[in-house]
Amino acid sequence: MATADLAAQKPEDATEADTPAPHQKLTDSSQGSAASLGVEGPAAAQPNGTSAVNEDRKEMSKPEAEREPPALDVAKSESLLRPIQDMSEPETEREPPALDVAKSESLLRPIQAVPGYVAHTVGNLLGGATLGAGWAIGKADAKLGNAAQASDSEAFKLGFRAWLYANGIWPTVLCETGPYGNDLGPLPQDAVARRRMLRSVPLFVSNHVSYLDTVILPLVLEVPKLMAMAEVASWPLFGQLCQDMDMVWVDRKSEESRRAAREAIDIHSREWQDGDRPLLLWPEGTTSNGQGIKEFKSGAFSPGVPVRPVVIKYTGDWDPANVNFRVDISSQESGKDSPSSAASYGDKEWVEQFLGHLVHSCTVLICKPYYPTGPEKSDPELFKANVRKLMLERLEELTQREEQRKKNKDGLSKLGNSFTEASNDFLGGVEQMLGAAGRRLSETSEQVQQVSIPWLQKLWKEPGRPKEKTHKTKIREKKVVATASTSSS
Repeated sequence: MATADLAAQKPEDATEADTPAPHQKLTDSSQGSAASLGVEGPAAAQPNGTSAVNEDRKEMSKPEAEREPPALDVAKSESLLRPIQDMSEPETEREPPALDVAKSESLLRPIQAVPGYVAHTVGNLLGGATLGAGWAIGKADAKLGNAAQASDSEAFKLGFRAWLYANGIWPTVLCETGPYGNDLGPLPQDAVARRRMLRSVPLFVSNHVSYLDTVILPLVLEVPKLMAMAEVASWPLFGQLCQDMDMVWVDRKSEESRRAAREAIDIHSREWQDGDRPLLLWPEGTTSNGQGIKEFKSGAFSPGVPVRPVVIKYTGDWDPANVNFRVDISSQESGKDSPSSAASYGDKEWVEQFLGHLVHSCTVLICKPYYPTGPEKSDPELFKANVRKLMLERLEELTQREEQRKKNKDGLSKLGNSFTEASNDFLGGVEQMLGAAGRRLSETSEQVQQVSIPWLQKLWKEPGRPKEKTHKTKIREKKVVATASTSSS
């Protein structure tokens, strides 16, 4: 009854001064939800407390199954019903977000992945040795003053690139050219010009798709700073390598880790000078399937400094996105390629597929620097929304570019197949024609033999038949007779 009395008195006691606008909107939506269920909302409750008590007594006298719940409780339950039900459902039955589902093309079975396992084992041995040698030379260059630190050494970058190639990771790098950034071309070939270009802004912001991003982008972007967990620094070998790459460390075990990360970004942005190493950030805070970009966190945009957007898109047959779901192969074969037909997907399956495939290709687009306007500097939400919109446009351009490349490849393949089919048809026709001519010639030869051979045998080999004299023989005989007559006379 107390709940009913409170529901009845609330419209009279509450005022606009007491209730903020957002809460008032929430109350309105709750009333609408209750009304849609055919239940009176709080605003429709009886203003008289006695009437409300009588109504409660009538409701309490009914069986529990027929009793109508109070309107205020109905509104709350309606707003919380779906999340509670969704969380109670098995994980495989819940529909995952669209950007959290990877494609299932070119998935390998264990027996099919064996050649890839062997190739990656050999590649890691060779590439790891090259990377180690480059790192050692880089540290020597840093001590001799030939490089600011090991990661700036050309020997280290060469070893890093060799390790990527040995693992079948082949990135194609493009950058925006032209006055408006609407033309795409390769990075400058000159090392000094390339370094000046990539160190002209304090921050890189990139979409995040795969674990491979963390090794591809540092190489492509000339080894920028990265933000990593503080415990990584204590890892053997890899931790020392990260320290040489001038990482920004954040203790994520701390309750204030998010604030610490924001402060680290602010400090880097304030202390950065033209030519210094930029900081690479993934503002999504998680990975997606690469078909879109998730909402950005505001940490990278709070300092209000220029950023350079970077967009990565994987173009290989296998999708290396590190997400929680992958399209179910059975449902894909039946034509039900949707998020609701996805199956769970973990790191174990990802590693198996990565090692099983020989080549992992991708395209990295380095955009022009984005300089925030006055309103964007004062409003990080506006800043991040505009940068995300730009990156979505560039991602769509890369998608269209890749689709066109595949169409051209398919067109050439179809043209080659058509030419092969036409050649086969032509050769087949010629072969049939020659075969028919041979058979006809054989038949004609047999007919000639059947007619001519008996006639010749009859003409030349029959006994007692005088041979017919030719015209020359007759003339020769006449000459002999004439000569004999002349000599006798």
